[in-house]
Amino acid sequence: MGVRTLRGLLLASGTLGAMGATGGPGSAMAAEPAEVGQLAPVVVTGTKLDANGQTADNATSVASGTRLQAAGVARTDELGKLFPELTVTPRSSRAYTLFGMRGTPSSDFYNPAVTVYVDGVPQDMAYFTQPLPEVEQVEVLRGPQGTLYGRSAQGGVINIVTKKPNNSFGAQASVDVNNLTRRTDLSVRGPLVKDLLYGDVSAYFDDRPGTLKNPATGADQLDSGREALGRARLRWTPRDSDLDATLSVSRGRYRSHEEYFQAYDLKDRHAIASSPLDLTEPSLTRTVTQAALSVDYYLQGWKLSSISAYQDRRLERVLTTGNADPENQKTVSQELRVATSNDVKRPVDGVFGLYYEKQAFERDRGIAVPNVPAFLFPGPSQSVSNLRSMAAFGEGVWHATDRLDLTAGLRYGIDNADIRYNRTGAAALSFTGDKTFRSLTPKVSVGYQVAPGWRVYGLYSEGYKAGGFNRIADNSAGSLPYNAEKLRNVEVGFKADLLGKRLRLDGALFHSRTSDLQAQVVSGLFQMLSNVGDARATGVELNGTYLATPDLTLRAGGAWTTSKIYSYNAPQGNPDLTGKRVPYVVPLSLRASGEYRFRPQGMEGRLRWNIGVTFSGDMWFDAANTLRQPAYALLDTSLSWDINKHLTVVGYVDNLTDRAERTYAFSLGTFGTFAQYGQGRTIGLRLQARL
Repeated sequence: MGVRTLRGLLLASGTLGAMGATGGPGSAMAAEPAEVGQLAPVVVTGTKLDANGQTADNATSVASGTRLQAAGVARTDELGKLFPELTVTPRSSRAYTLFGMRGTPSSDFYNPAVTVYVDGVPQDMAYFTQPLPEVEQVEVLRGPQGTLYGRSAQGGVINIVTKKPNNSFGAQASVDVNNLTRRTDLSVRGPLVKDLLYGDVSAYFDDRPGTLKNPATGADQLDSGREALGRARLRWTPRDSDLDATLSVSRGRYRSHEEYFQAYDLKDRHAIASSPLDLTEPSLTRTVTQAALSVDYYLQGWKLSSISAYQDRRLERVLTTGNADPENQKTVSQELRVATSNDVKRPVDGVFGLYYEKQAFERDRGIAVPNVPAFLFPGPSQSVSNLRSMAAFGEGVWHATDRLDLTAGLRYGIDNADIRYNRTGAAALSFTGDKTFRSLTPKVSVGYQVAPGWRVYGLYSEGYKAGGFNRIADNSAGSLPYNAEKLRNVEVGFKADLLGKRLRLDGALFHSRTSDLQAQVVSGLFQMLSNVGDARATGVELNGTYLATPDLTLRAGGAWTTSKIYSYNAPQGNPDLTGKRVPYVVPLSLRASGEYRFRPQGMEGRLRWNIGVTFSGDMWFDAANTLRQPAYALLDTSLSWDINKHLTVVGYVDNLTDRAERTYAFSLGTFGTFAQYGQGRTIGLRLQARL
């Protein structure tokens, strides 16, 4: 299908949507009767206590799988369309996408401040960007979450909950075609043995032909890529039994040539920028194999849980400079947890757990082509490192009165990091290192139900990011460990259900201080992680949903954050960055959207018109605050036709104004300054079928 055809269909759908929204002439339409007259309640499973979203005393946002589909969100790196308080920044490739909240993004790709969980399993950092098949809901928990989660989560958690197979048979297929990408999503679920054993299988495919070209050679579609994911699950939960066990296996592979770069001052949207260091075509292959066993047992008001997981992530990477840097990480994790279940009312609720994780990392450095300059490739090398983490965590909630809840939590963690590095050749270098880190991080909170529809809370919490060694070490300084980073967070917030539960609001005011900030510093010709001082962040978050009429839903949200470096004390030779803004932190992000549902007279089915605008403030890409993306806004719209309960057709346009915004930028000194840019205008059609 050509772009012109798609554009024509979208223009027609936009006109029809506008007519429906205004109720103009010729639009004798009957609005579909509302199924409910209020917003549906939200349950937050990420608190481990399955709390109502309006009574949980923390900052949490939730989006259902239905909302994800309506917004066309099929991958984790698209979640920024639904959560304005979440910053998702593509860097170099999908494998290195940065997720940040509350001014705490991590410059260390291997130890991020935000953690992604899928059905209770922490994901490998190179697999944070992944497809979202069969999602029940996505929960974003902001601020330190170490008293609730096994893997330390200093900045926050993205908790993805998928649909569980049961006695109901179901199948769905989605085909999405636009001018930039083609996607297919398939799944089947149902009973294998009624009332005993259930299963599901899902598959995801996408293909991106690429839009970049080389002006010198005329070659085009340089940045092509494709991804495939397959997943199968078995769920064993006998009828009238207290046992629920799920075994999941999956394998995903992503191949791309996207690590091309363009001019920092862009003149041609599709032209790459060359440098004397470009020696070959970039390529990246990411392969992730996962297996997990989750067991829940309900015992007289308690829920006992065990989550065992294994992940094998492999990256085969070749840069334009000719460097070949394959790496492999194998992760084993085990979490044991006991929590009170919400089917019994008691004066005290709580969750307590034990966690173990081992990451075995190996990185080889070689060359894919000859004649790579010595300063880029001093010789073949291998870096082998291990990180072992153990933690005991938990928190208890005392329901002091019908209105007052008091919460106290604690986490004790032990992290051991070691490294073995060896480089051969003229610049031979070898070293080893080993260090253990211990942490004790508390949490206390107070929640008060002011009125049936109003709740306020205040909390103090601490987050922790373990120290370690530079996994990419190019000189002897790599043998020196960097210390742990600690964050102290204070916040107050509110949650409200108003106007007969047709208006839902929540907001928070927070301030955090980070000590021993881990950041990149210059060491010889290379960069390495080091502790550089302190940082402070202050911010306000506000979200609202309004069911204006049975057929019109309005949503708006935003976050204002200031995050700066203080008391900077990096090694000699580095500039003083005191007072500089922390890179990859957006000071102001806003999102507003609306959905209008209507049924044209004489037309089968229902139409849903969605429109949304996203505003992002300016952002720095480097700690010295020299490379910047100015503030910008993106507009998207779609028109969905629910033909019946089995079939939906969606026409959509993302980035309607074709805005070119930088998502990544860096300087190579005399060789120039380069950048990558977000997707241009995307026009497409999506077909969704369900059984």
